[in-house]
Amino acid sequence: MHPRLTALFALALPIHAFAQDALDLEYRNVEMPIEGEEKLTVSGGFESAWYEYSDLDFRTLDESSDQAILDSDDRGEFAFTGLSLNLAHRIEDHLSVVVGTSYRGLWGNDQFGNTNPYGGLFYFNAAYLEGNLGQEGAGPRVRVGRQYFEIGGLGAGNDYILADVLDMVRVDVKLGDFGNLILVPVNVFSASTDHDGANFVNYIGQSSPSTFNFRGDTVTRRHGMILEATGLGALETRAYGFYSDIGAAAVDPASDGYGSGADISYGGLLGNFSD
Repeated sequence: MHPRLTALFALALPIHAFAQDALDLEYRNVEMPIEGEEKLTVSGGFESAWYEYSDLDFRTLDESSDQAILDSDDRGEFAFTGLSLNLAHRIEDHLSVVVGTSYRGLWGNDQFGNTNPYGGLFYFNAAYLEGNLGQEGAGPRVRVGRQYFEIGGLGAGNDYILADVLDMVRVDVKLGDFGNLILVPVNVFSASTDHDGANFVNYIGQSSPSTFNFRGDTVTRRHGMILEATGLGALETRAYGFYSDIGAAAVDPASDGYGSGADISYGGLLGNFSD
């Protein structure tokens, strides 16, 4: 196998003020610490890396024909630069706002500074308000907005059940010495219709007749909870459960369309219900 060459350089400004569990620019946890007197906390990061790989399929290069080359040659190399910025502002003793953003761009073809695969210049892994309902961090913590979330409890292992940047409401409740209860009243992770043109003056004010995008069951929601038993000595136990309400995708009856819209509501285009 061809040797893999990696060069990584990192620069970070006072990063200790944040809780960050992951090194990946996109999928990392950014939190405002409960303790501390700082009103404004700022941290940032920079990285540049170069990767080369070959023979990942363990097949020897065969150049006997064009098709053989396509089947056996999997050489590749790429380099990229990444930037990240985290901001947390403690508005008052029980209310904070946290924002985390990052950008990665490949070297070549002027990709650094171009839009990312999500259609924007920057990726936001955190943008939420956090309120503490108790005194000195003893009460429930409520976070509303975009944030990193995982079931956890696996140490250094990867969480393959749920570990992602989610748009949701999260409530953390301490259960004394027993552990913690994490509630997810609602997490919206998919909108199956086209809301790109959503304008509250046009849609809610009804100054435009185009209201089909808001009709039907078009949003997929997740609800769940995690019970952490951390007060059992060397044994840590977690029980979790989640329920998803799948929204129907809007489908144009006059064309092939897409999705699986409710047929009783003309493919989700009409009717505030689904079957």
